[in-house]
Amino acid sequence: MDTVKQAPVARVRPVTSTSVTRSLLKRAKADPDTAIRDCTKAVEFNDKDVAAWSCRAFARQLKGDIKGCFSDAARALALNPDEPAALTARAAARLRSGDDQGALADATRALTLDPKQSEAWAQRGVARERLGDMAGAKADYAKSIEIDVFDTIRAQRS
Repeated sequence: MDTVKQAPVARVRPVTSTSVTRSLLKRAKADPDTAIRDCTKAVEFNDKDVAAWSCRAFARQLKGDIKGCFSDAARALALNPDEPAALTARAAARLRSGDDQGALADATRALTLDPKQSEAWAQRGVARERLGDMAGAKADYAKSIEIDVFDTIRAQRS
């Protein structure tokens, strides 16, 4: 009896390039409306695009759409539970909704995954400040500024 070997089932695992995500987040800061529109097109094209979900979550929280931010961050984290940008966006939304402990936890986890996320350092700084840890907040703010300054210098050299 002949047996036919079947090819293994390919699993598509969403992979997010850190540099692409950082670029998207910078665009979201500059123009959240355009970022939301562009990310919406990206998720319509590929609903497994973790970077697009994360970016849209971040842009939505900048616009004050906290419910939309939580929804998009949840989608990104369902696709990749270790997505620092989605955790950072959710941290910002948690700060806006008064959940300082949740924001601290999300920002800390994001930094564990990617210590170059300047926005996560800033979010954690705000959470620490609100929770009364002024020394921790000051250190986090300084790290956020340091990363942004070095990113700016690197961009000017390119």
